[in-house]
Amino acid sequence: MTLSRIVLSLVFPGLVLSACSGGGTDSDPKTWRTDLDELEPALLAVAPIGSDEFDLLAVGGPLRGDAPPALYRRAGSSGDWLSLPAPSGFTGAVWWSWSTSADNVWVVGEDLQVAHGEIQDLELMDIPQVKNATKATLYGVWGSGPDDVWMVGGSPLSSDGPEGVIFRYNGQQIEKLEITGTASIAAEETFFKVWGTGPKDVTIVGTNGTILRYDGSNWSLQNNLTQSRLLTVHGRSSSDIYAVGGSFTGGTVLRFDGSQWEEIGELGMPFLNGVYAADDGSVWVCGPTAYVARWDGETWTQFDVGVFGRDYHGIYTNSQETLVTGGLLAIQPGSRMGILSRFGLD
Repeated sequence: MTLSRIVLSLVFPGLVLSACSGGGTDSDPKTWRTDLDELEPALLAVAPIGSDEFDLLAVGGPLRGDAPPALYRRAGSSGDWLSLPAPSGFTGAVWWSWSTSADNVWVVGEDLQVAHGEIQDLELMDIPQVKNATKATLYGVWGSGPDDVWMVGGSPLSSDGPEGVIFRYNGQQIEKLEITGTASIAAEETFFKVWGTGPKDVTIVGTNGTILRYDGSNWSLQNNLTQSRLLTVHGRSSSDIYAVGGSFTGGTVLRFDGSQWEEIGELGMPFLNGVYAADDGSVWVCGPTAYVARWDGETWTQFDVGVFGRDYHGIYTNSQETLVTGGLLAIQPGSRMGILSRFGLD
């Protein structure tokens, strides 16, 4: 095992990044291709730009550095990936993106930075004052529409940084939200991702197994199945939501059926970073040591991507392809060896 496999994760100290076998395995390397490889920055996420499932934006950056973030666009299923200009003044990595169109793109990242606008001309947004903001990161962004955009984060690497941070854009400005009621205890956690079906149905996941739900008026704190970090959440409806994460003991996959959460992960899964619920009913997950697996509702299938020495962080799938992004995500000097792998289209 190489040193990069056993050092502490940049974002999640104490976790050993080791590969474990899942259920079935697809070992045909010809089905996987690498579109971007050995980039200086890591690539952390890939997502569609608006409603076009083949117009894609991949984002990332240096991970805790002063260099600008990385943004790449593929306009169409057969296009090349083209580098985009970074938002002026934005430093460090972009961790996540969300958009309604190429004219309305949101990206978030280190130092609680938020940029918004036309994809070729993103501009930094003013945010509410937060103490020690430079010690925190916005890890997730999602919106129900152009005038309702949520951003979440925190400071898992700093004991004196802000804890759980939730921002919401109301069409005019970004506001900081406070968690109220019995769920307010969750404000002590770091939040990693947010997803929903509308302004009255929002799910946020974070450290210590935190799952927050918002119904438009009230907050509720859910999940008694795990105390492990939950890193990403995605779903198809308010009664079909998935959250993934884990710890050094293995990966966690939770599913919400509209009334309760259940564990659907498989023994032997590694810690998981990304999840995407596809329209065809399948669920894709990814994680350290180039781990990629798909759940068809009954069985998990692990894929041999033909990549070694890299960790996957973000995953997206459309009607014809699945894409995963990553790099060297463990603490170490030098290039982050960013990578984007693709399964499906030639």
